[in-house]
Amino acid sequence: MTVRTAASNFTTKTVSLFLILSLFIALVPAVQAEAASYSDVEKHWAKDTIAWAQANKIVDGYPDGTFKPNKLVTEAEFVKILLGAFKVQVGETAAGAHWTDAVYQSVDAFHYPVKGADSKEIRSQSINRLSVAEIIAGANGVNYEGSNAIHYLLANNLSKGKDSATIKGYQGEGLLTRAEAVQFIKNVKDAGMTELKVRPEAPSDPTQLPPLKVDISTTVKGAKNIVLDYALEDLKEFYPYTYTGDSEKVTWSLRFPFKTELPAWSDGEDYGIRIDPNTGRLTVGWYFWVGEFEVVATSQADGAIVGVQKVRLDYNNIKQITSSNGVIEFTFIDEPDWFEYEYDGKTYKANMNIDEVEISYDVDGEYTPIEITSREYDAKANKVTFRFAPFKATDKEQTFIVDIGYMESTYLSATVFTVPAAQ
Repeated sequence: MTVRTAASNFTTKTVSLFLILSLFIALVPAVQAEAASYSDVEKHWAKDTIAWAQANKIVDGYPDGTFKPNKLVTEAEFVKILLGAFKVQVGETAAGAHWTDAVYQSVDAFHYPVKGADSKEIRSQSINRLSVAEIIAGANGVNYEGSNAIHYLLANNLSKGKDSATIKGYQGEGLLTRAEAVQFIKNVKDAGMTELKVRPEAPSDPTQLPPLKVDISTTVKGAKNIVLDYALEDLKEFYPYTYTGDSEKVTWSLRFPFKTELPAWSDGEDYGIRIDPNTGRLTVGWYFWVGEFEVVATSQADGAIVGVQKVRLDYNNIKQITSSNGVIEFTFIDEPDWFEYEYDGKTYKANMNIDEVEISYDVDGEYTPIEITSREYDAKANKVTFRFAPFKATDKEQTFIVDIGYMESTYLSATVFTVPAAQ
C-alpha cells in the first residue's frame, strides 16, 4: 500500500505542473517564431492572418523562408487549402496521375462549382474572387452564383470586399492571392463554420439574401477638405469625385446645410461652387461657400442616394462661417495674423478677417449693406462674432442670403439664415 502525504502529493503535482508549463512555454514561442519567420510579410496587410494560418497549419511557406503573399492562387490550390483547413482527407495520388486529380476527386462529393473538374488546363489557372465566392457559398450549404454569391459573403460577414463591402467593391473579376486565400479561410472559421457542407443541386432563392448594409459615406472618393488662400488666381479649381458603389450610373449634386439654392452668378462662365452632374467634377469659382457641404451621388436607375462625401472648404484661414438673425461667426484654423499700426500716438492691432469684413444682402439684384454693430474676437475659442440689428419677423418665414466680403476688395463667402414667421 502506498501512503502519500500532503507534502508529497503537493510535490508530485508541482513537478507535473512544472513539466506541463515547460512544455507549453517551449511549444508556443516556436509556433509564433515559425509564423513570424517569413521574410516578406512583415509590412504586409495580412501579416497577422498569415501567422494564424501557419500556426493552425492551414498553409505552408516556401523553402526559401518566404510566404509570397501576393502570389496568385490556382483553383486547385485554393480547393486543396479549403479541404485541408476543414480536415477533409485527400486521397493518395495514383501512380502516373497529376497531384490535382486526388483534390478534385475529394471535392466532387461536395458538388462545389469547380471548373477544373472537367479541365486539367483550368486547374492550373489563377482563380478569380467570384469563383471563390461561389465555392465558399457552396461550402456553407447554399447554391448562389455570380453577384448573388458575392452578396451572400458580404451579407454574412464572410468578406469585407476589396475596396468596399459592395458587389462592385468586392472585385469579383480580380484574381486571388495567397494572402487573400488564407483570409477567406479565417473569415469562415471566425464566423463559426466548423465543417464543409454539401452544395445543394437546386439554386438557392436570392430573395432570401439579407440586405447589404452599405455605408454610403464610403462609396464616394474625392477631396474631403478643400483649402483656398487669398490669391484669386488659385480659385476656379477642379476637384474630381468618383463613385465606387454598385449603381451603374449616378448623377452628381451638392447639398448645403440650408434649403435655398445659392445664386449661380454666371455671365457665360459659372462663378459659383458647382459640380458637373455627369462627371463629378467640382468647380470652385469666386462665389463659394466657406464651411461644410456634401457631394451627393444619386442612382439614375431609381433616384436613391447611393453615395455621400462630406466636404469642408477653408478659405483665408476661415474653416467655418455660421449665422443666425443678428449674428455671424467666423471660426479660424490658426490664430489670426495680426498687423500693428499706430494712430494718434497709440499702437493698435488688426486682422482683415475681423476688421475689414463687410456684409450685405441681395433683394432682387439690389445690394443692401448691413451695418456691423460690433466685432468681438474670442482668443480662447479662436473665433470672431459680428453682430448686426436683427431683421424683423413678418407673417411669413423669411430666408436671407447674406454676402460677406472685405472692404472694397474680395468676396469671401455667402451665409444663409432663416427668420421664422411672427407668432
